[in-house]
Amino acid sequence: MSKKVSITLDAEVLDFVDQSASNRSRFINQVLWEEKKEFLAKIWQTRTKIKELGNQNGATTIVAPLMPGAKTYPFVVNVAPTSQNGLDRERRINLSQIRAVDASRIKNKQGVLDVALHS
Repeated sequence: MSKKVSITLDAEVLDFVDQSASNRSRFINQVLWEEKKEFLAKIWQTRTKIKELGNQNGATTIVAPLMPGAKTYPFVVNVAPTSQNGLDRERRINLSQIRAVDASRIKNKQGVLDVALHS
């Protein structure tokens, strides 16, 4: 949906717009659309960095039991061993028992999940 608005531009800006495009409205909309995408991307990056800092430096972390073997339940994620995750055999993560615990309680790491999980 489009709405008609009036804006006041500095003479230099208007000259630039006129030199850059034959259709002022389309050009200004494209510039603002790109600016909006960049702005939202920066917000997303900042949000991601804040979450990472919280995970690295926070007092709590999220854990779920990592059990041997595979099962077919809606709350279980089966994970195959890979060189990236460091698991020695197929495991399953029981998400019905997910918890937030004090990070100091984590004594040993069994592996690291990669992006490709198998269910």
